Amino acid sequence: MVTNFVHDTQHTYRVLLDNMSKPGKISSIESKPEQELHCFPATFLVALTLFDAEVTFHVVERETKLANLLSQYTVAKQVAIEKADYIISTNNSYSKEVLNALKKSCVGTLADPHQSATLIVEQQNIIENGNLKLSGPGISETHSVGLEVSEAFWLERDRKIKEYPLGIDLIFTDQNSNIVCIPRTTKVHRKEVDK
Repeated sequence: MVTNFVHDTQHTYRVLLDNMSKPGKISSIESKPEQELHCFPATFLVALTLFDAEVTFHVVERETKLANLLSQYTVAKQVAIEKADYIISTNNSYSKEVLNALKKSCVGTLADPHQSATLIVEQQNIIENGNLKLSGPGISETHSVGLEVSEAFWLERDRKIKEYPLGIDLIFTDQNSNIVCIPRTTKVHRKEVDK
């Protein structure tokens, strides 16, 4: 799996906390996998860091090898997408499947908004100064980042976060072990749309 489990998950936890408080910040969480993970190493490290026996998860494209590996390492439970605390969409997912996962994800309740889902979405590449302009808490004015996600995805995400504190949080990973977080409090403006 990873060469130094404790060190790698502690580092990843610190990066996740920092990136959630600074939406759009791109950080690296490199590791050297010793086996086939069926996802990007960064995705696996995020899952190892966040999952435990109390957590539920769903892998979007029914990648049973990845789901079984995550259960084996974390003792987290695989459940239907509507009940999952975490939803993983690997780079093999079609944009239609990612959009469907977002539509079915739980936004929590007004009494328990923390019971919402977090989507972990793989991208080929995450880039600075891309197609998205972010604003909101943790961003001094605006921050620009590039993600390969459809306009329909962002429109659905806008619907999911409409009634704050309800909503979903997003974690994006890429093949280069980069990570970027977009919490529910962040406004996402598409440069192609918001000219």
